[in-house]
Amino acid sequence: MVGSITLATRPPTEAQLRWFIPDPACRGIGLGRQLIDAALEFCREKCFQRVFLYTIIELLPAGHLYQSAGLGLAGRLHREWGRPAEEVCYERGLVKLDT
Repeated sequence: MVGSITLATRPPTEAQLRWFIPDPACRGIGLGRQLIDAALEFCREKCFQRVFLYTIIELLPAGHLYQSAGLGLAGRLHREWGRPAEEVCYERGLVKLDT
């Protein structure tokens, strides 16, 4: 296995991307983008209307990837994770693609 991404349903019309973890040895070769694209396609097929995820602002390459996949910065939270951390939310509305 070289990476994973999971989805959680948060009301029935929304999906939360979680545990998006490509293997560090495979980063930079497009695997992350493939995982994000596959997850978004799955969400369209299942008729989710919105997809969102939370991450920490320090993960700049991940933020760039989310934005390039059409997820926009939706909000910021300040939390303590053993130290002060700024958590951000990215989101995207979805439209089912005709086949």
